[in-house]
Amino acid sequence: MDNTFLLLALIVLVSYTAHALSGFGSMIIAVTLGMHLYPIATLLPVLVPLDVLLNIYIVIRHHKQVERDLLFRRILPFMGIGLLAGILLFNFLHSGILKIIYGCFVALVSVRELYLLYMKKYVRGLLSQMEEASWLMAAGIIHGIFVSGGPIVVYVAGRIIPQKTNFRSTLAVLWVVLNLVLTAFYILTGKLNLSSLSLSAMLLPVVILCIVLGERLHNLVDEYKFRIIVFILLFFAGISLIIR
Repeated sequence: MDNTFLLLALIVLVSYTAHALSGFGSMIIAVTLGMHLYPIATLLPVLVPLDVLLNIYIVIRHHKQVERDLLFRRILPFMGIGLLAGILLFNFLHSGILKIIYGCFVALVSVRELYLLYMKKYVRGLLSQMEEASWLMAAGIIHGIFVSGGPIVVYVAGRIIPQKTNFRSTLAVLWVVLNLVLTAFYILTGKLNLSSLSLSAMLLPVVILCIVLGERLHNLVDEYKFRIIVFILLFFAGISLIIR
């Protein structure tokens, strides 16, 4: 257990607690910061199974709050199409290009979300069917490449699921489905192996702690201020990836 792993454990603590609180953020924060420590091809097979376990807990604990019709008819089909495209792109893009694209994406999304939060316009009117489908397919592509389609899904789902707990529970089901597909892909391609599973197992106690903290914070913390902190952190993480 070297210093690099301890830094990854700290990143997991912050990112997965954020996810347990709000319903998104685990992978985008963990991958953005973790890419400074490990190659993305090494990092994802370690983190994705842990993300599945975290979201399975949320689904089991809060399954009554899941917006099933919305999830399976409007969100999941379009994200599924994008996910398959993203998986294919992941195998063809150079890792250096991946970091630049990802850093730009994170920085731009962070600036946009901070502006909306500052202007108190985080939740606005509904999107058209074409806009909604396009955004969700884009989210699927990004999720297939970086396992970080959360911000775009939040952009869409935030307009149609106003209740905080329903929002978190519905997205948890989405992440379970999508990340199980990615886990199967990593197994078939040999990326998920005994080495990655051993790292995941070492991080599992941290994830359990994140669940405890996130559940308590979900009812106590002002989520508006927490989102501001998260997106400021993401912005500087994205810029650091571009420069590096």
